[in-house]
Amino acid sequence: MKWLEIQVTTSQEAEEAVTGILYDLGAGGVVIKNPNDVKELAQTSEWDYFDPSLLEEGEEVKISAYFLITTDITDKVNFLKERIWELKSFGINVGNVKVEVSEVDEEDWADSWKKYYKPLKVGKRIVVRPLWEEYSLKREK
Repeated sequence: MKWLEIQVTTSQEAEEAVTGILYDLGAGGVVIKNPNDVKELAQTSEWDYFDPSLLEEGEEVKISAYFLITTDITDKVNFLKERIWELKSFGINVGNVKVEVSEVDEEDWADSWKKYYKPLKVGKRIVVRPLWEEYSLKREK
């Protein structure tokens, strides 16, 4: 199945408002990539797995929303752009807004999350291992 992905690049300040607009338009799901969230979590949390490339992203927020493919998508995109520019009248800095539209294949969500879970050694004798990950015992001398 194919979905229509609308990706909006905006400011940190406009993140929640833009996400709300996308949900109002009927988004079936939203993914938010906010580099400040990643940086904050990297400094305050203990991670069992962390992709360092996430720290290399800029300051802009990227919000991806997914819609069923319909004939009125041009109207939705135009409405989205109008609503984002209206945010300025409320004193919200929307930054350098960029709206991109593309078709994407439905991902196998049942498996895609697994890449973030790796074997974790807890103490000297216990290892927590997801079933789909390989782990070989290394004897300490």
